[in-house]
Amino acid sequence: MTGEFRRPKVSIILPTHNRPDSLRKAISSVISQTYNSIELIVVDDASVSNPEEIVDSFRQGAKIEIIYLRNSQRKGGAESRNIGIGSSSGDLISFLDDDDEILPGKIEKQADFLLSNPEVDCLSCWYIEEGAGNRGIRRKFDLPSFEEMLYRNRFGGFSFSMLRRKALDKIGFIDGALFSCHDWEFWLRAWPRSNMAVFPDYLVVYHRHAGNISSLSARTIASYERVVRINSKYMDAKCLRFHNRTLALSHAKLMSSKDDKIREFNRRLRVYGMNRLSDIGFALYGRMSLSLDGSNIKNILKRS
Repeated sequence: MTGEFRRPKVSIILPTHNRPDSLRKAISSVISQTYNSIELIVVDDASVSNPEEIVDSFRQGAKIEIIYLRNSQRKGGAESRNIGIGSSSGDLISFLDDDDEILPGKIEKQADFLLSNPEVDCLSCWYIEEGAGNRGIRRKFDLPSFEEMLYRNRFGGFSFSMLRRKALDKIGFIDGALFSCHDWEFWLRAWPRSNMAVFPDYLVVYHRHAGNISSLSARTIASYERVVRINSKYMDAKCLRFHNRTLALSHAKLMSSKDDKIREFNRRLRVYGMNRLSDIGFALYGRMSLSLDGSNIKNILKRS
């Protein structure tokens, strides 16, 4: 788009926590965008690595506005994004994780798409996956149905997205109570309230590694369960069995090194197959409770 037409400002929210090397790459990928009407907001989530120095090193000569915010104490990725949104002024909002990179035309292509398609509220894109044994694997996907989204996030992470600010009036902010899965929960909330689309081009480099926020932990399991609980009213029996089984397996994997009985439980989960897994999953999570400890598993093993 050329001429005197005013291009809308895009606010890019970039939360970061103790990743100085990847943060440099992430900011550099924003500086390299072909779209200049950008406001980059870096939200430092109580890092000890002093990312403000890194941010300052990019300000000189930059064609975009760069804002640095710091949380005095750790708030997590979800709430850090909300803080960034609250301090932003763009008509369009995009996100970038501090361990991902956006390719040079990402912002321009998505912004132009939203300008040409005023009915679309939230936009994702294809991506290139690096790390964990993958080297430049290209991942493309079609717009999923709401039913498919109930199984897992098939719309992509926040780094892939761009949305209209006014869409937040319908969707609300990100669920700050979630340690992980907040992108999945946000898109599930957006689905019945907004028009979604996927831009058919590879615009993001997604880095998969052991330090991803999605790595298995008690907090990621609790976040997963919260999303399932919130959306369980939309799920049929098959979908609920899938999530019950996943929760049971996740807890067994997390706790497998703590007790011989836990290891035996993990072994039985592998042996029984899908039907037995579903039975055990319902036994553990019939009421969607996280009160899983060694005694609960031992009781289940005695009845197995």
